[in-house]
Amino acid sequence: MSPTAVGKFIETVGVPVAMAVACGFVVWWLLKWLTGSLGTQIGEIKQEIKDETDTVQVEIRQLHGIIISLIDRIRVLERNTLLAHTTMLGQLGCKELPVWYETRKEKIAELQEQIKDIGRNGEAS
Repeated sequence: MSPTAVGKFIETVGVPVAMAVACGFVVWWLLKWLTGSLGTQIGEIKQEIKDETDTVQVEIRQLHGIIISLIDRIRVLERNTLLAHTTMLGQLGCKELPVWYETRKEKIAELQEQIKDIGRNGEAS
């Protein structure tokens, strides 16, 4: 736009309207520039987050496998210990041997039945 065209525009619409239009243009250009630069930065940040997430997920999968193998080893060790304990009690001549082969679910069900038999707050039902 030439300076004479700008002068003519200001003369026809007035200084306040011309300044409002100029401010509007500056704001539009500034927002366009900000969203463009922020968009590229956001894209870069998203890619970095995705890379880090992938790395962490791989490590979590490895740790998951390690935890499962450790739990299995602990269960085997627990069974061996309980078997040795039961064998020792049997050799010592104990009449009642512990029932250690019940699962936790069976133990919980048995305890819940005992709680039902006792009743609420120690009162007989």
